[in-house]
Formats: sequence, structure tokens, C-alpha cells
Amino acid sequence: MTDLITKIGAIVGLATGIFTVWDRLFRARPIAYVHIRGPKGTPYRYVRIANTDKADIQVTDVKCWPRVFAAAKDHSIRSIAEAAIGRAPLALIAPGEDWDFTLIIPSGIDFDALKDRTLLVLAIFWRRSSSPWLPQPPKVIVLSVRDFRRLEATSRPLFGDEK
Repeated sequence: MTDLITKIGAIVGLATGIFTVWDRLFRARPIAYVHIRGPKGTPYRYVRIANTDKADIQVTDVKCWPRVFAAAKDHSIRSIAEAAIGRAPLALIAPGEDWDFTLIIPSGIDFDALKDRTLLVLAIFWRRSSSPWLPQPPKVIVLSVRDFRRLEATSRPLFGDEK
């Protein structure tokens, strides 16, 4: 009888551990993807982050490896200058909302000279506002330069402008 209770307790403990890991690592993670808008030839590149949780999330940084892009919080001169010097864009995203981080190309980088096979890794670092002390695994997007060029070729105009 004691052996049966020990086995049941072990199964319940394992199930609780699996649920806890799933809850902390995978439940209500933000959705992140590359979004491109604007005129052909000079499009605006964004990382759009959507909050699927019932509480606010804090985006603490957006990084790109290799450093082909830097993320700015918005289109303001201040945000773009901060991104150019490597300062992390910070944003608080409400439940059900999304945020577009502008991707800029730092000086000295020639995006057109990059090979199509070059892989770009974008990592979005974030926290739940309800527990900012608890680290969350970053949201990762892996794209090639070819993927970016294809997205740019199909970009839609801004503000309904058909030019």
C-alpha cells in the first residue's frame, strides 16, 4: 500500500513540475514577426510584437545578430539616435495590443551588399509586468537576407498611399 501511494505521489509531482515549466515558459508568450511597409526601394522595417497575455508585458530589448539592424522604439529622432548608439528600446505593451519597433540599419552597414544566405537572428527580450523579476526566454526570429528581400518586394504602401 505504501508503495502505491509513493508511485501516485511521484506521478502527481511529475505532472505538477511539467505544468509549472509549461506555465512559466510557454503560456501567453508574445507573438513577434517582421513587418514591412512603405515604398518599394526604401521600405520601413519593423518587428511587430503582440501581447497575448491578460497582463502587460515589458519589452526590455530587441537585438539582431549579426548587427545588421538596431531596433528603435518608434520613428522619433530621439529613438532612432538611441538605437544607433546601441541603447535598448523599452516598451510596455497592454493586453491585446501590439507595438512596432522600427528596425534601422546602423551606419557602416551595407544591407544590399549582404549575401542572400546570411542568417539574421532577432531576439526579443521581455518580462511579464506581474512578475518582472522572473526571466522569460526570449522570443527568437530567424530570417535570411533573402527572406527580408522577399518581404520588401511584397511590402504594402503606408497610409493607403498607392505610390
